[in-house]
Amino acid sequence: MTYAELKQKQQQEVNEFPLGFAFGNDQFAEMMSEWGLDCDNKEDLRKIVSIGAGGYVQKKDVPAMEDMFKRHKKELREFRKNKNELKKAILHEMFNIEYEYSHDDEHLLNNLGINLNDFSANEELQKLFKDAEKEYHDSFILNR
Repeated sequence: MTYAELKQKQQQEVNEFPLGFAFGNDQFAEMMSEWGLDCDNKEDLRKIVSIGAGGYVQKKDVPAMEDMFKRHKKELREFRKNKNELKKAILHEMFNIEYEYSHDDEHLLNNLGINLNDFSANEELQKLFKDAEKEYHDSFILNR
């Protein structure tokens, strides 16, 4: 499985998960109604929890959501063990975030599930990143 396929699979799982988003009272009422809940009922309001950024999930689904995200992290960790595929994933993210302009290493690494401290302590990963970065920049030179 390629990195793009893994990310697509994980995104599809998130899209199919019963998350709700509301940015106003009407959207909130609609979201609650889709879950068979009433936004004017205090008992129903206790059945949901905010996940931030306007997102909500029913409390009964929190364990499944947590399990899904833990599994996604584990899948990404397992994927990163293959150095050749990891280099391709770094390249994928460089194109995805327009690295030529942003040079946002932290954002790129976060997308790969790697924190900046772990990256800084891993010389092998730094070399792989530099190799991918060179290949990325070379692709721009060749396409000009």
